[in-house]
Amino acid sequence: MRRVLVPSGRVALSVYSAIERTPAAVAFVWALDQSLGSDASRTKRAEHIFSVADEVGALMAGEGFEEITLRTVTKRITFLSVFDYVQFQLVATPMASLLADRSAAERESVIKVVASDTRSFLDPEMLRDGRLSFPQEAHVAIARRDMPSDLHSPGHRRGVCSRHDSEELTGPAYVSYRGHSGKPILGVRFSQFDPLQICGVPGDLRIDQRRPASAGAPGTAEF
Repeated sequence: MRRVLVPSGRVALSVYSAIERTPAAVAFVWALDQSLGSDASRTKRAEHIFSVADEVGALMAGEGFEEITLRTVTKRITFLSVFDYVQFQLVATPMASLLADRSAAERESVIKVVASDTRSFLDPEMLRDGRLSFPQEAHVAIARRDMPSDLHSPGHRRGVCSRHDSEELTGPAYVSYRGHSGKPILGVRFSQFDPLQICGVPGDLRIDQRRPASAGAPGTAEF
């Protein structure tokens, strides 16, 4: 995720907390292990490896993210039935590999068995009106990608960067971007380039050492 973000780009994550904090998941892994063997629930349990939010924050900080904020939230999840919940888990998630080598009829039979076992492990309060409704806890993290040290100098705008090594500029330069529509979308003035490095939004780059009538002091930026 960090690799595909522009410098200072933001990312938001939502990851499950400890499996014990999501009772339907607990019942489901018990039913999986009972029906398909003790290793069957490994993938589902792996979704819940972060017991506390600080573990998520530490991982993100270690990857170079900054300004990390963390919250733990609980939402109520509702399925039309326990069968629908189990079917979703075993058909539309990586756990589908557990039944990949079985026929359609065999898959249907296994899903029914696992659903019945899952239901037997659930609190009856979660099964009102034939539906399955349960609390699900997750850690939510919002962070910003770190900024390369050479982009913190005055006049540099956080964003998509491109290098222009062929430019030989010894004095102030006046730089503007034009988007695909042809309209100016960003004007930046720098006092020195070695090599020239522009950070901004994609578009046509125009460089001119002549001072435009509207230009201010070199080394400032206009947005």
